[in-house]
Amino acid sequence: MDEWKKIQKKYFLLEISGIVGIIACLVWGICLDWNVLVKKNILISINDIEAFSLTILQIQATVGTLIIAIIALITGNISDSYMGVSVSDFYLNIKPWKLKQKILIFISLGLCLAEIIFHLLKLYNTVFSLFVATLIAIAISINEIYSAFRGKNIKSFEIEAYIDYILTSGIGFYKKDNIYQNFVLDWQEIIDLQDKQSYEKYLSIFEKYMIGLWKYKTEQSLISIQQQCYSMAYCLLGSAKITTKERGIGFIQKVYEVIWKEIKKELPKRVSILNKGEFYLFSEICSELVQSIDDINIENVEKKIKFDYLSNLILKVAIWSRQNRDEDNDKKLDNFRNYNQGYDNEINELNYFARYLGYYLKKQEAKGNIINYNFWSNVLSGWSMFSTSNIPEEEWQVFLKAKVLVYFNYSYGMLLYGHENVVKNGLYLTGLRNLISLDNKYQAIFYMSIHCFIYYLAERESDVCVSEKIRKGAKNILEDEKVKRAFESFLDMLADNSQWLDLSIPKQLYQILERYELFPMYDNVKTMIIENVVLDFYTFLILFMSQQYFLPGLLEKNINDMEMFRYVQNGNESKTKEMLHSLFRLIFAGDKSDEKIDVEVDLMYDNLEKTVKRKQKGKYIQLAKKEQREYEENNNEEEICQRIKTETIRKIEEQFSSILAESDKQNEVIVINLLTLDVYTHAVQNTKLDGYYTHIDGMFLFGIIKFLYQKQVAEVKRRFDDFNGDKGFMEYLSINNLHLLLGSPYILKNRDYRLGEEYKKIVEDYETIYTADVNVGLALKRNSVQVCLHDVNVSIHSPNIAESDAEYDEKTGRYRYSIINDIPIDFEKSELTEFLYNNRKIISVNAEISIQVNEKPCGTIFMGKNSCF
Repeated sequence: MDEWKKIQKKYFLLEISGIVGIIACLVWGICLDWNVLVKKNILISINDIEAFSLTILQIQATVGTLIIAIIALITGNISDSYMGVSVSDFYLNIKPWKLKQKILIFISLGLCLAEIIFHLLKLYNTVFSLFVATLIAIAISINEIYSAFRGKNIKSFEIEAYIDYILTSGIGFYKKDNIYQNFVLDWQEIIDLQDKQSYEKYLSIFEKYMIGLWKYKTEQSLISIQQQCYSMAYCLLGSAKITTKERGIGFIQKVYEVIWKEIKKELPKRVSILNKGEFYLFSEICSELVQSIDDINIENVEKKIKFDYLSNLILKVAIWSRQNRDEDNDKKLDNFRNYNQGYDNEINELNYFARYLGYYLKKQEAKGNIINYNFWSNVLSGWSMFSTSNIPEEEWQVFLKAKVLVYFNYSYGMLLYGHENVVKNGLYLTGLRNLISLDNKYQAIFYMSIHCFIYYLAERESDVCVSEKIRKGAKNILEDEKVKRAFESFLDMLADNSQWLDLSIPKQLYQILERYELFPMYDNVKTMIIENVVLDFYTFLILFMSQQYFLPGLLEKNINDMEMFRYVQNGNESKTKEMLHSLFRLIFAGDKSDEKIDVEVDLMYDNLEKTVKRKQKGKYIQLAKKEQREYEENNNEEEICQRIKTETIRKIEEQFSSILAESDKQNEVIVINLLTLDVYTHAVQNTKLDGYYTHIDGMFLFGIIKFLYQKQVAEVKRRFDDFNGDKGFMEYLSINNLHLLLGSPYILKNRDYRLGEEYKKIVEDYETIYTADVNVGLALKRNSVQVCLHDVNVSIHSPNIAESDAEYDEKTGRYRYSIINDIPIDFEKSELTEFLYNNRKIISVNAEISIQVNEKPCGTIFMGKNSCF
């Protein structure tokens, strides 16, 4: 800026001198003419002054065009520009102070016209003085134009001084933005021809342009910065020249450095930095970056790229773009989705790039290039990987979650493409071994997610999904004693921060790993196992830490009994212990024998079983109490019983109308148990017997048959023993004048399909009532039996211990009762009595009937193979 002021000061003095000279000439001429005309005082006598004046006019007409001719000298540079500044425009309009070339032309033409006027007025001295003024204007024009031919270095110096002035001045946004765009266009034309010094000079100016536009803090200024950054990055990465591509990597990193540097300046002020826009460059340029690094020698890539540093910058800028949005816009759903989409795209592309680096190393390895694995390992070894420095507290969680995903994707790429040593050396042998403490729980989640994924690759996934090389690499990590010790040191640190561990951790681990479950190469269908792998891994860690570090309450806080009941339910004990044994062997560093490990595993399993049962017991006891209170408050047992009774009577009358009588005062009333239904207390109100009416029909008929059997008023036949097959059974029905068939289709229908048509003809005059849940049949003669349904009694009561399937343990003096899922839980007698009272209800449905037998034998009872009364 100072240099440009010096240049302008020089031109200021020149132009002031010229303006003063022109004015002095005009005054001088007028004074001379006044002296001649008024005072008749002639200093120099010219015989033919008019001819002399005319001659000056002729010379003036010729000389006045010199300015135009001089301007024509630089027409060869009309299309030239330097750093976005047009050379011709610079010398014609920008560099001059007030007397720009257009103004000088108008001055020259004006002086010419004035001379003609003064000549007509016979003011010949003024004509001459104006001629001199014209010469002064021409001299100024010559001086300004010829400065363009003083050499390239001087031209570059002057234009650079002007650019520096523009960048630091407070001129309008549109002018500065226009020069910025022109600068980028000029740079793109020479980008492949630049040496290191020239490139760094242009990069420095580009940075200044970014900072200059940033200060406007408008959406338009941010859009312009992003557009020009993308344009330059695309140009650099898309170049055919390898050196230019390499510079493109550094350029992207430099852009984010500048943006974050400007953001940090505003942090102490706690102002909304990007409240008028957003900056998401990486999502736009990632594909070009990936294509470019494929063409670059890996040694140069390792010199240019700093993935941990770059990813940290991208995440920080993305978080600020996400956080600092206009609140009014955030209330609008469309805008909210748009800015979230921008943030998501940025993070997704960064995750993709992180994964891709593993594939990139594989390709470089295949080409035979030398890879500096220590360089790539160092990405995972930083002690401050999960620092939240300069991140707003309200965005910590979002920022750290994004970081976990980025580093997980980086590790994923290395593991899947055969570079497990990058993860092993960087994450475990350097990172974890040198780590003194954990910064936050998301750092812990990251280490757990990586170890769990390695366990998944090494032990759990099938061979059709995981290649032998990948599995071998994963096992190489898990079975390394140094890795085991490093992970144990991590558990030591985690134990010191056990307050982080809760039931949200396995959910977060699953959310990370679920999208990375592997599929068969030639098939996209498989049984998903990653959720179970995560639960197994986390359950083991909690059991292991609870046992090894004596952390009271850790197990209780981290056991979801509903998810973990499968570990302790009947039949799964050996499978669970096998899983715990396997993980113990993979994680514990040392020479413990299988027998000693089994002892540890038995203790872990016992703790798990006790905790799950205790939590389930407590949960269901409280739930049962709540349900009982609601039952008492909201249910009317009489109404429920009446509803069931009414519906049951209606169904029986519909089904057995052919044998029912309206009244019977002569015969003994008997009671038949139609249904005993054990239901949960909360389900009583909505209990419907629709699915049980077939059973009720069967029990109603069974009660009638049992009565006839005991009274010996009907013949008894074995359906499959007393007849010569279906043929003999059909003949029996034909010759015995039977009218009504009731009971199981299995008993009453033909078994030989070839006799189907013949059987239909025999029974087409019969009335049939088929029922389920009984293994007997009854054939009655017409009007031989009448049944009177006197009443249906429905009752609801809580079961006692005898009515439950609880088992008494004489050793403990307690009852073992399975609340749910076949997991027997110990109860005291009073405890179980109260629980059953609250938790369950028994609905009993009984029918009161009497039976009138009008003919003996009234018919035939057909018994199946296992029928009994």
